[in-house]
Amino acid sequence: MFSDAMALLRHYPIAGPDTCSKIFDGLLEAASSGCNWNPVVFDMLIKAYVLTGRAGDVVQVFGLMEEAELVPHIIACNCLLNALLKSKRINLCWEIYTEMGMRQIPSNAFTFNIMIHALCRDGNLERAYKFMDLMKESCFEADIVTYNSLLDGYCTMGKLEEAFRLYRLIYRRGFLANVVTYTTLICGLCKAGRVKEAHQMFHRMPHRDLLPDEVTFNSLIDGYCEQ
Repeated sequence: MFSDAMALLRHYPIAGPDTCSKIFDGLLEAASSGCNWNPVVFDMLIKAYVLTGRAGDVVQVFGLMEEAELVPHIIACNCLLNALLKSKRINLCWEIYTEMGMRQIPSNAFTFNIMIHALCRDGNLERAYKFMDLMKESCFEADIVTYNSLLDGYCTMGKLEEAFRLYRLIYRRGFLANVVTYTTLICGLCKAGRVKEAHQMFHRMPHRDLLPDEVTFNSLIDGYCEQ
């Protein structure tokens, strides 16, 4: 009854002073009392804090699990890494990733994509490509999510020619560009003042059976407003 358990965690007043440690201690006490329990409850606590936007408490749960010699599932770890990335706490994101390695928690494709995105957001494209090699060595192939992160890195740095070379490479390698791919390029073109080219990219989307989303339209609107 995982969905019911998650609903209970999300509606429980999990915010407040020392509440995180109290909830963790309560779950741990229940586990040690001999009740029919499942260690996944601690992973669910991580997810509950992520869903309520409390990244700091997630990090605390991660630390408390280590103290209790509990190993979080990779899915819960990815939730934590992604939450830290979205809140722009890149350094802490790397600290958790390093800790995962020390605790022998094996990365999966989602983990690699999150960390590659972190590197691209930081403008460290060279290291991102090296991380792709590590991803391949770990028997995971780069996918469209990986390439979209690299595109975002190039566009953020204003390297649009490199971004479009990568865009063409995506198709040559047999991947299908998605809404994120086009929106990233449109946003990059608009920021560079190349709104006409951005609009041309926008009109290519229906021919690829892609529907623009809110971010796509907002990027174009911003581009026209800046002209």
